[in-house]
Amino acid sequence: MRRVHLGNARAPNLDCAVYDRHALACGQRIEGPALIEERETTTFIPAGWSAAIDATACIMAERESATRRARKPRVAANPVPATMA
Repeated sequence: MRRVHLGNARAPNLDCAVYDRHALACGQRIEGPALIEERETTTFIPAGWSAAIDATACIMAERESATRRARKPRVAANPVPATMA
């Protein structure tokens, strides 16, 4: 987990799970709020969004509908520790 400042006065700090981009497997799904780190960039997945790694290793993010969020059981995130070289 990492505390992130988003520049928003209403929610100035947010705890995010942190994932190593190169350790993510095809089909793996990540629930926001989360950071996906790699050497060249960092991808932020906000709360209410999820991201999945597709068959071509692209990060595909989508906003979850209110109905889907209400039905989905909450599962604890198991982030992959990010290490920067």
